[in-house]
Amino acid sequence: MADFVFDFGNARGKYFRPKFNLFDDFRHAIAFLNENDWRSAVSRNGIQKGILKVNGQPVAVGDAARRYTIADRPTGAARYRKEYYGIGLAYALSESFKKDVANVMLIASHAPGDISYAEHLRQAALGIWEVESQHGLTTFKVSEVMTFDEPIGGY
Repeated sequence: MADFVFDFGNARGKYFRPKFNLFDDFRHAIAFLNENDWRSAVSRNGIQKGILKVNGQPVAVGDAARRYTIADRPTGAARYRKEYYGIGLAYALSESFKKDVANVMLIASHAPGDISYAEHLRQAALGIWEVESQHGLTTFKVSEVMTFDEPIGGY
């Protein structure tokens, strides 16, 4: 089992792999792309950092999203959906592991005011994530999720 800590904060997404003391962050920005945007982005120089498909949905994440129309950030329970939180998580997983991981145990933070949405966060993260990115086609299975309040984790 691979431990993975993820905080999809208001300004930055942050992730940490405790076993390897590996950590990084990215701009909290997601732009949903259509197939033409995807083909155009990929045809220029291949798949670049931040351009990816998550379970078939083309998106731009982080700094790459700034070239496109960035979706408004959802709030409350709407933020903790596979179609939003899951995309940020899938991007972080692909950047951190760069290869398939069959059993990820996610330790996920939420804002203090979002404690009532902890189950939404858990459901948004669980499952199989197929990511086509600069690292090739990778698959991650998030099999367990533990949530915590950001101040407890020091975020």
